[in-house]
Amino acid sequence: MKITHKLLFVTMLFVFNGCTSSFTSLFPYDWFHSEPKHVAKAKVDYKKFKETTNLRKSFTVFKDERLLKDSNAKNTRVTVDISEQRVRLYVANVVALDAPCTTGAKRKFEPNTKIYRDKRTPKGVFPIMGKIRDKRSSIFGKYYCKDGTCVYKGDRRKFKGSKSGLRYEGASLKNWMRLTGGGIGLHASKYVKRHPGTNGCIRLPSKVSKTIFKHVYKGTKVTVKN
Repeated sequence: MKITHKLLFVTMLFVFNGCTSSFTSLFPYDWFHSEPKHVAKAKVDYKKFKETTNLRKSFTVFKDERLLKDSNAKNTRVTVDISEQRVRLYVANVVALDAPCTTGAKRKFEPNTKIYRDKRTPKGVFPIMGKIRDKRSSIFGKYYCKDGTCVYKGDRRKFKGSKSGLRYEGASLKNWMRLTGGGIGLHASKYVKRHPGTNGCIRLPSKVSKTIFKHVYKGTKVTVKN
């Protein structure tokens, strides 16, 4: 399709939708002009990264700082690949970040109830509902006695003992990006494995979570897929 045809096609779409704002940032780099050198380089570098990295087992991170500078609220999206346990940040459909992550376990053992539960991360497309840089879980955490002794660890809803005199401390969820109203989101964790193992959330290495948190917005689409 020639550029003039592309422009006509896209303009018609925006006219029909009553949109008069600038729209070039919504599309890949090479739709309206020659691809910038740094974008072409990012594509080549990422291709080499995939060819030389065992994505399913490796903790290695691909990150293109120059490409990340081009990110904005319109051209950025995230994918979470359950089968590879990898998270990817795209800028105008080009991978700017590829990193390990940990998604929800198929069978998660609860030490306190002695029950295995299905905690798999739900699949689908989820716009980010909100961001909190330093959040603590209102569900998962620990109960402490006055002397500092931990008497319970896990889902506070399943605690059967008396809460009188106990102090609750929620688990740290730094760089929290909420995906669902049911408490599923992306966040930083020290416990990123190369297999599913969470209670449903998507754990990210600390530095990776900082990068994604910085470059996504409320409404940014996150696709969770196999």
